[in-house]
Amino acid sequence: MPDGDGYRFILLGDGARKQSLQDKAEQEKIQNVIFVSSVPKEGVVRYWSLLDVAVIHLKKSELFKSVIPSKLFECMGMGVPVAHGVAGESAAIVEAERVGLCFEPENAGALCETIYALTKNEYVHRGFQLAGPQAVGRYNRAMLASRMRVALGRIKVDEKPRGAEIVTDLLVSWFA
Repeated sequence: MPDGDGYRFILLGDGARKQSLQDKAEQEKIQNVIFVSSVPKEGVVRYWSLLDVAVIHLKKSELFKSVIPSKLFECMGMGVPVAHGVAGESAAIVEAERVGLCFEPENAGALCETIYALTKNEYVHRGFQLAGPQAVGRYNRAMLASRMRVALGRIKVDEKPRGAEIVTDLLVSWFA
């Protein structure tokens, strides 16, 4: 990556590979990676506010194609552009909402190119920053559950007239 030393990475949490990554960073004298232990959920926003770009990356797997990491919505809400290495449904959200750029999972070169692309053009970066907070409301669980309730309310249930209402009440309480 051009100007690789000009980048700083914060790895937040205690993932399964944390220790091996710390060991590798120490062995190779990599000084632009900061390892932070897990913090309470309310403390995460502090770290989001430090970022110019967030990397959301999962293994290349069919299983993850239907996964939408909650981090994506946190980034959108905070106006943090995303380098998104998750194939499938969540990548479609990133592209449709124009909140970042996608790269092939497990492709280190593509990750570096994506980070570089997100940081080299201030105009593009700013566009992604502005798009996130505008888009995130479309994914609000309470609002989505309310829409589902309206849609299900239009369904006629012959045997139990309140059937759709009961189902939607459960959904609304679950998503709220």
